[in-house]
Amino acid sequence: MSDLYNYTIRGSSADGDLISAKMSQRLERAYVYVTFYTDATYQTVVTPSAGSLTITASEDETNFGTVNNGTIDVTTAAYDRPNWSGGVKVVKATALGITGAPNYILTISKYRG
Repeated sequence: MSDLYNYTIRGSSADGDLISAKMSQRLERAYVYVTFYTDATYQTVVTPSAGSLTITASEDETNFGTVNNGTIDVTTAAYDRPNWSGGVKVVKATALGITGAPNYILTISKYRG
């Protein structure tokens, strides 16, 4: 991979949406991974006991669409990483029913292949 750049979203695992900052549309391929934490200082990694995290993407910051493997079962690290190819500008992470892990960092790795 060349031209790899990581963007992150940090926040609460409470039900709801978190949206990334604007990302370069020049890097048209990407995959996503998530790490959950027990604390707001993001020091202690934990696996949630329930819930899901759905990833959607937008080229125009308004209309969000699905991505490959877009729903993550947060109770296991053995999930297929959400990914896409295209000029995505922002990503939205929608948490639902996540328990046992009050905070998370979502990393979006964008690259030009």
